[in-house]
Amino acid sequence: MDEAARFAAREAIADVVADWCAARDVAEVERVFESHTVCWGRYRTLSDLLANDPRVSLANPVFEQLTTPGVGTHRAAGTAVRVADQERSITVPAPWLGQHTREVLTGVLGLDAAAQIDLTRVAPWRSGGHAICVFGRPCGYGQVAAAGGGK
Repeated sequence: MDEAARFAAREAIADVVADWCAARDVAEVERVFESHTVCWGRYRTLSDLLANDPRVSLANPVFEQLTTPGVGTHRAAGTAVRVADQERSITVPAPWLGQHTREVLTGVLGLDAAAQIDLTRVAPWRSGGHAICVFGRPCGYGQVAAAGGGK
């Protein structure tokens, strides 16, 4: 069967496979599929995955336990890239809204303190008293200002 024919018959094939799987327990399906190198995987909820799959556990060096302000303690994936003879840097929580505003306004946009104060008057940001204004239009809390605009 060529790829076009397989695609055209996909619903019928799926029905046959579903009926075959329904007549067996998961252990048998896994054994047969693995012995024939079938590309497959169990459907899992996120809770089930995190509780029962060692590939996403803290035993896997990609994952770490983080504490994020406002979120709490959770598992997070760090970089999977490893360089020989170098320690992997620790994963840090994502920045909170407004955490780097001053750095961006000063270091990236080159705005001095007076210009930043002017922005505060235009669009007081609801996070830490900082301000953000893109292309002369204030951006409210939770909105994303993309190049070429803002709301």
